[in-house]
Amino acid sequence: MTENKREANKRHMAKLDQLRVQPSAEEGAQIRQAAKDAGQSLQRYILDAVAERMAAESQEGITVCKIRNDAVGPAAEAAGQSIKEYVTQAIQERMERGQ
Repeated sequence: MTENKREANKRHMAKLDQLRVQPSAEEGAQIRQAAKDAGQSLQRYILDAVAERMAAESQEGITVCKIRNDAVGPAAEAAGQSIKEYVTQAIQERMERGQ
């Protein structure tokens, strides 16, 4: 890998946040299958589920098309949940709707 590529990767990674979600093995399998059935990557499926929940909870009714990972923490806190609980619930709600 060239030095330029390493630097570009470093700049890109500095813009990202990392969230760790640890569902049960059964929930994980269900989430993975739901993402596959939706034709989405696991990451996109989870981020879309969280964005939909955030939009539904928004007092202003603003639809969120894409969320920034740093928005999940405050949204979970406002809902009185841990990030894991918030994300897991958002995914479960989306799976129940069959999306």
